Amino acid sequence: MEFNGPFITFPEIEDEFGILIGFGTKKGDSINTLRRYLGLKELNVVHVNQVHGKNICFIDGKGDDRIYQKDADAIVTDRSCIALCIFTADCLPVVLINPQHGVTGIIHCGWRGLRSGIVQNVIESTSKRWKIDAKDFKAYLGPSIRGCCYEVGDDVYEQFPEGIEKALSFKKENNKWTFNIAKYTMEILRRYGITDIHDVGLCSSCRNDLFNSRRFHGSGVLPQLNFVLRKG
Repeated sequence: MEFNGPFITFPEIEDEFGILIGFGTKKGDSINTLRRYLGLKELNVVHVNQVHGKNICFIDGKGDDRIYQKDADAIVTDRSCIALCIFTADCLPVVLINPQHGVTGIIHCGWRGLRSGIVQNVIESTSKRWKIDAKDFKAYLGPSIRGCCYEVGDDVYEQFPEGIEKALSFKKENNKWTFNIAKYTMEILRRYGITDIHDVGLCSSCRNDLFNSRRFHGSGVLPQLNFVLRKG
């Protein structure tokens, strides 16, 4: 993992599999920034209208910017040369890749999406669609607000089912719940046998010098762009 201009990247994955993964910082906040970063004026880009649900946008053909009209919180493809993008400003960006099948995906994980089962839906639907064993996915978790800074109320806590994920990711201190959405996500991944998990471990609120955080800066800040792209 390294900081590379406006994005946190994983050069070893690009070198081995030809897959680019980028988690945006404050400087990585737009499609135009991504095009400049990659040095490509013409770049097939897929992004969606994120609605904090569990719907998936599957791309089986050539992508283009018009896809953003689709309501979804995950994008998955087996095509190369298409940048799959989501935007976050405290929510957790998750990239799943299966280099053997050429499948890449990106997920927008907020508490509502996690409660709705967005991660489970992506793993199960993608595995079925391309006949992939779930345990063969590699997972990359980007910056997000973490348990150190993310306070939620009883109304949020009570919406999550009892289980190991809830027990390990919610903590109560001074009569307030904190929620570690990255920890919750990692436990879901492990439930499916996914053990190749890479977490940048950065809190968007604590590191508000690097990231725009809506909890810290307010709702008016621009979100960061996060992407995955398999080269041809």
